[in-house]
Amino acid sequence: MIGLLFNVILPFRLGEIVRAHYIGKKVAISRSAVFATILFERWLDAVILASVGIVVLLAMPTNDVLLYIVCGLLGAVALLGFVIYTASHQKPWALRSIHGFTDLFNKRLRDRLRLIFWSGIYGLKNILRRAGMVRYIMLSLVMWICYGLAVYVFIAGLLPHLPFTQQLLAPVAAYMGVSAPTGPTYLGPFQDIFVAISDIDS
Repeated sequence: MIGLLFNVILPFRLGEIVRAHYIGKKVAISRSAVFATILFERWLDAVILASVGIVVLLAMPTNDVLLYIVCGLLGAVALLGFVIYTASHQKPWALRSIHGFTDLFNKRLRDRLRLIFWSGIYGLKNILRRAGMVRYIMLSLVMWICYGLAVYVFIAGLLPHLPFTQQLLAPVAAYMGVSAPTGPTYLGPFQDIFVAISDIDS
């Protein structure tokens, strides 16, 4: 809830950093390790959103706004996936790059930065290896399905006169609007994205 609160207040989902700081402080876990797991969580969300967007585009290929958003999500999936894979497998070239980058700073800051990087890499590797990833992925899918059904029921009940295709598009548009890294309060961007994709004008 703290993460959601600060995501509403701050732009570009900076609430995730506050969330990592709060969790790390309260449960005595490395904050960089917590942030690394949040990156994985957001990567999985992006995979699900992009998959839903692709399915909708195959059925309705003329939605240009959705096409741009899906392309952006696929780019984010590729970039985050590359970072997560590189970190969890501790690629030597990446470790050398971190070593060279941290050498640019004084000894105290260099050691601090290396500890932060290593905590994130080690924490991410352990969680991906030990956690029940299949169960986690299935629960994430169930969560998104419940979210979509809730929005669909809301739209169908509030605006029953809308065509069935628009009622189905509304949950997808809501996903995309919420996932946009904007703020504060998402009001302008969410409205623009929702209307552009769903074609439901308030």
